[in-house]
Amino acid sequence: MIVVKVNDQGTPDASDDRIVPGARFEFRRDDGDGTYEPSGDDAPVLAEISATYGFAVFVPTETGDYWVTESSAPPGLDTSDPILVHYTASSENCSLANRVLRCASDDDQSGGFLIVAVTDSPTGGAGPDEVTAPPTDTVASDVTGSVAIVPATFLVLLAGVVVFVGTRHRRSR
Repeated sequence: MIVVKVNDQGTPDASDDRIVPGARFEFRRDDGDGTYEPSGDDAPVLAEISATYGFAVFVPTETGDYWVTESSAPPGLDTSDPILVHYTASSENCSLANRVLRCASDDDQSGGFLIVAVTDSPTGGAGPDEVTAPPTDTVASDVTGSVAIVPATFLVLLAGVVVFVGTRHRRSR
């Protein structure tokens, strides 16, 4: 499971989205009810991993539902709400963004992976004592652009996985 922190720049246009470093994620096993209970049935934290380069990698020991929570966000971004992820250790390459799961066959037979995009807008906003400039792009007439981050994230991380697997393969010789 690869969790990626994405700054959507406060716009609906996915073309300006950026993967950003500095988030910290916690992973918990869901008790089966789909309700986030960090101090109850979904405790304890199984792992807490820093996304130093914009992504964190967690490999669950078994198939099931896991909560991904952002314990700290990069400067200027909010922490996201908990995300429930179904992990199957399948041989497909999958991505989960905005609660939409998309999968493709693992043509290179690297074992498959699941990318979870955690998307947030910059902190701040229009309050009684502050003014926020309007976005510089236009609002799209449909929502298909909001999932464009998935293919872009997939390609970037696929390249990283290929390099990682190739490095591990060379070291094992």
